[in-house]
Amino acid sequence: MLKEINIQTKCDHCGETCDETGPLNFCCNGCKQIYLLLKDSDLTQYYDIEKHPGVSRYNIVPEDLEYLKETDAVLKILSFRDEKLSKVNFKLPAIHCASCLYLLENLPKLHAGISNCTVNFLEKKAYITFEHDQIELFELVSLLYKIGYEPELNFSKLHEEKNTTVDRSLLLKIGVAGFSFGNIMLLSFPEYLGFADAASSYYLGYINILLALPVFFYSGYGYLSDAVKNIKQGNLGIHVPLAIGMITLFLRSVYEILSTTGEGYLDSFAGFVLFLLIGQWFQDFTKKSIAFDRDYRSYFPIAIQVLSENSWISKSIDKIEVDEIIKVRSGEIIPCDGELIAGNAQIDYSFVTGETTPKSMSIGEPIFAGGKQTSSSIEIKVSKTVDQGYLTQLWQESPFKEAKSSKAELLLNNISKYFTWTILAIATLTFLFWIFVDVSTAFRSITAVLIVACPCALALSVPFILGNATRILGKKEFYARSTETLEKLLDIDTIVFDKTGTITENKSMNAAFIGNPLSATDRDIIFSVTSQSSHPLSTAISQEINGTLRSVSNYVEVPGKGIIAECEGKLVKIGSASFILGAENNDERNVIIEMSHQIIGHYTFEKKLRRNISNIITNLSSYKLALLSGDNERERSRMKEIFPEGAVLNFEQSPKDKLKYIKELQANGASVMMVGDGLNDAGALKQSDVGMVVSEDNNTFTPACDAIISSDRLAGFIQILDYVKKLKVALIGAFIIAFLYNFIGLGFAVTGNLSPIVAAILMPTSSITIMVYGLLVSKWLSLKLL
Repeated sequence: MLKEINIQTKCDHCGETCDETGPLNFCCNGCKQIYLLLKDSDLTQYYDIEKHPGVSRYNIVPEDLEYLKETDAVLKILSFRDEKLSKVNFKLPAIHCASCLYLLENLPKLHAGISNCTVNFLEKKAYITFEHDQIELFELVSLLYKIGYEPELNFSKLHEEKNTTVDRSLLLKIGVAGFSFGNIMLLSFPEYLGFADAASSYYLGYINILLALPVFFYSGYGYLSDAVKNIKQGNLGIHVPLAIGMITLFLRSVYEILSTTGEGYLDSFAGFVLFLLIGQWFQDFTKKSIAFDRDYRSYFPIAIQVLSENSWISKSIDKIEVDEIIKVRSGEIIPCDGELIAGNAQIDYSFVTGETTPKSMSIGEPIFAGGKQTSSSIEIKVSKTVDQGYLTQLWQESPFKEAKSSKAELLLNNISKYFTWTILAIATLTFLFWIFVDVSTAFRSITAVLIVACPCALALSVPFILGNATRILGKKEFYARSTETLEKLLDIDTIVFDKTGTITENKSMNAAFIGNPLSATDRDIIFSVTSQSSHPLSTAISQEINGTLRSVSNYVEVPGKGIIAECEGKLVKIGSASFILGAENNDERNVIIEMSHQIIGHYTFEKKLRRNISNIITNLSSYKLALLSGDNERERSRMKEIFPEGAVLNFEQSPKDKLKYIKELQANGASVMMVGDGLNDAGALKQSDVGMVVSEDNNTFTPACDAIISSDRLAGFIQILDYVKKLKVALIGAFIIAFLYNFIGLGFAVTGNLSPIVAAILMPTSSITIMVYGLLVSKWLSLKLL
């Protein structure tokens, strides 16, 4: 019983199972060293806030951080530097709990040279200020590695724009509008209570004008400038009627106050701008902290080993030149096109082409950027710099240079166009009616129509319905770039899938044995030998057998080729055809099994299908479906079992082929969603009306896209589509409410009876109603459908 409890003991640092028992338990020396480091700095509260707060492995400082000692690279990575202080911001994917927050914000205790560390928990970013004469950037990064918070360092870090200031302009605009609105309301109370001429007798009106000026020229300036741009482009979108209402409210109020003919509507004007800005802030607030525009630079390493005078040095990849020799180690990404000059190249090009089978390359053959070396280290002679390689050509295609636009106009702008002409028509007819009865009433009525019919409530419907829906969907692990993405989903009629990483899982594979039936002993032997290896194919075999572990001796693994070992008195060789037979084999996924110098069979492999993928595809049968795969035709029969009859299944598709296919669909009038996962899909994702990435891990690489869905949530995608469709009905409901308020207001306006007190009640009430309605209906629909 005691032994069983001991087996279930958890490491106090990372939570992994360990064999130790005592006051504190650690699964490895790495976790223990982190504890001792924190103990020396009096930071052991890290373990009290959350249980098992650390990462599951000790992040040993890599050897290739030498480039962080180069002045050019350091200056590109830093966001600020002066004579004494330097500032840098790092994405730290390991941030996940309150203990992380505690430790990182106490980083100065770990090194006296660190002045301050501020953490943005939602974005998983740390903003660190340090004294570079006491701790260099290299040492800072090394420290983060040691405590388990490996910073995300890739090629894009050398090219990101530096922004040392935080943009708080929207909050300042809201603050100015809110301050003015509150004070104008307060100064307008005498008028509300019936004190005649209070605006002029006590100069309250003049004070209100002074308070309204910054609202008009600062807080509301963005809406005015956008309206001018729209008119120049011949587009009567939502900003045009907003600007008309804003200008009319302000100018009529100023005229009435200065001419002492009235008290004006400056309270309504300030509230009008304030609610618009709140809607804009809410829409921005719902955006998630996931990079939707990442390109190949986010995928490449920041540095690579380069041969220099018979020794290897670390060098940032933007400085690599043609004819230099680079070393690519196992698991590293190849940053430049070149020629293989040494080593056993087993290149996984799945992120580039979609082909999941690693390719064996011979000395002298060309190697292309974007592939991952899966075997031992290789040496490549560079033929093209990083910005001229095969992979970067994809980013020269037109979709990456042009702003994506929706096939159909957005619903709000489409309604606003007709709304603007309707209001102008009503205002004109009202003016023509009253001009022959009473000139002063005619001018009051036309301006009152433009004031009360301003689409403020209409403009708030999208931020508070779709904006809140975006936030709700984010909690369900569906992250939309913007509310516009949700609107575009309504138009989709065709869905195109990538295969690898989308229909199938990225990491897991099924292994199938072909040969005479294996005895129980032979199965255990194969299981025992393959269990010693971390190679994906060995892992697939051991998981498929799941036998009894037996003693293994004289174990030797040749990276990328195979295994030799002894088990139960038998000499066992497991590996490729070239390793076992000394011959080449076209299908590198075949793993041959030899026991006691006799071949007993081989294993074939295929990526595992995602759980419930058949049901997912069936639920989407109302859409036109297609599959684009970089794999060869051998997968066709398996895909036919999943996709309905009539679905297009295209194999051996290059990134440019996928992009071309999406363009052809759109040219034929289709509204296309592309569902993919990797760089080989980037062009098609960018070209499509909605590009959605299926992500195994939201902190890892995702190409440019409009939406990201967690792989675990893919089964619920049809419910997400249903939810978005119902949101359109909710939007129409909001528009109806807004029109009802406008209809009531028009009753006062066309008769010339729109008083300041009526406007002060009606306009804020309509805005608040839409805001509350938007939040409640989007939440209610999510509870019902999600």
